[in-house]
Amino acid sequence: MIDGVAENSKSTTTTKKKDSRVIQFVKQRMPILHWLPNYNWKRDFHGDLIAGLTVGIMHVPQGMAYSSLAGVPPMNGIYSSFFASSVYMLFGTARHISIGVFAVASMMVGAAKLRLAPTPEEWASGPGNGTTPPLGEFVSVLEFTSALTMAVGIVQLILAICRLGFLTTYLSDPLVAGFTTGSAAHVLTSQLNKVFGVKLPRHEGVGMLPRMWRDIVLSLPKTNFITLAISIFGILFLDLSRTFLTPQIKKFSSIPPPLELILVIFGVAISMIFELNEYYNVTIVNTIQRGIPTPALPNFAIMPMLVADAIPTAIVCFMFVVSMGKLFAKKHRYRVDPTQELFAMGLMSTAASFFPVYPAIWLVACLLTVFTDVINGLIFSLAFALITLVLRQQWPTFKESHPEATPRQHVPSDVRILRFDAPLHFANVGRFTDSLAEEIESTKEQPLLDSHNKQILLDCTNISYIDSMGIDAITEAYTDAKKHGRVLLFCGFNETVLKIIKEDKKDVIPESAFQNSVNDGLLHISSL
Repeated sequence: MIDGVAENSKSTTTTKKKDSRVIQFVKQRMPILHWLPNYNWKRDFHGDLIAGLTVGIMHVPQGMAYSSLAGVPPMNGIYSSFFASSVYMLFGTARHISIGVFAVASMMVGAAKLRLAPTPEEWASGPGNGTTPPLGEFVSVLEFTSALTMAVGIVQLILAICRLGFLTTYLSDPLVAGFTTGSAAHVLTSQLNKVFGVKLPRHEGVGMLPRMWRDIVLSLPKTNFITLAISIFGILFLDLSRTFLTPQIKKFSSIPPPLELILVIFGVAISMIFELNEYYNVTIVNTIQRGIPTPALPNFAIMPMLVADAIPTAIVCFMFVVSMGKLFAKKHRYRVDPTQELFAMGLMSTAASFFPVYPAIWLVACLLTVFTDVINGLIFSLAFALITLVLRQQWPTFKESHPEATPRQHVPSDVRILRFDAPLHFANVGRFTDSLAEEIESTKEQPLLDSHNKQILLDCTNISYIDSMGIDAITEAYTDAKKHGRVLLFCGFNETVLKIIKEDKKDVIPESAFQNSVNDGLLHISSL
């Protein structure tokens, strides 16, 4: 009897532990279960409501505009933003991310659609030679985009399961900036035919932009000047309103004017009043269906043929979300989990695929993207960045140090000496900033009268190389330490690295923050 009671008690304890692990796992994978119970409604809801309405309004014209890049009906761009945001709210970790369609992903989907699932007209005017498209038949555009979205989601989930979120460390700021600039050239060029009101053949592959520029120049005599005037008016309205009107309105209201929506409403009214489509051949969107579409299974049969496009699309979407998320997280002092972001985006794309939606090194990256195409630009830019980097430098040691020339007992108790054992560049700058931030913020919970560890000496003798992101990290660490009332000294930089930092940040970091050695740093602190 006693044995039976003991076994039941042991079984109950084991069950409780398993339940606790399950609950912990669910909370880890659904951050909303953690932050929503702790949400400060009184302090944050008003601002979040205004921000949500503003961004939501912006997504309406933006979704319709970017849908044309993907070659899908305008309403599907709005669906994409709605379903993606709804799922990301449950699983994402970035607090300031606006999830929805964006230009680069839309353009990549459009390029894949043109190559794999063109309409009969596109196939006849493009590479078609009387045969059928690569998918074997003329697949509908919504069938294609739903299958591609599912494939993108599966790729992102696989990356999340393999915990490959750390790969974002190889996406340096110059690489992302160059890729974004090159992509912007593609987006701008792809919209010029709509600005001039002309029809142009679609191109893909290496050299597509020069060919598009040639076609645009040759088609200028066919310009629809009414369409051109509308385009110029829209650009000037948005630019001038943001420059002059919005700052004035902000003086009286915290709610920014929905300029994009105002422009859309005004454009619709003018189009209806003057019947621009009928009398002036101005292309219009036409009627947009109402309501939420009925969910349907994607076409799984064509998914194996979409893997080559799904992988780069998944990486690009993830890259943009994490890079923007980290930008805001750095500003507002919280952390974004790249692996959880992969998990969130994978579920987001997988769930959204049941509806008619689609997925949501500067000079080298920019030129490759402009003169090849978006996918090749990303692949070759990333390869170039990796070739210039020794992979083992991603995980350098960041540990407590001690100068051999100074006995440990001669180091004051309020001084902590740390050493970073690697060059400081984009691949390991995250570890550098995180480790140093933890050390700097460790005084938050200490009494104000406690001077323990108020000074940090950073032994930089092993930092033989530094890039632009490393310089920014050094600057951020210094300003952060100053904000928390700590003295941070950089000791032992070689002359080359020190010269680069001083030339770039001489107005931010004073000369006294740089010492020739740790011993010099200790002498400097003793003189304070």
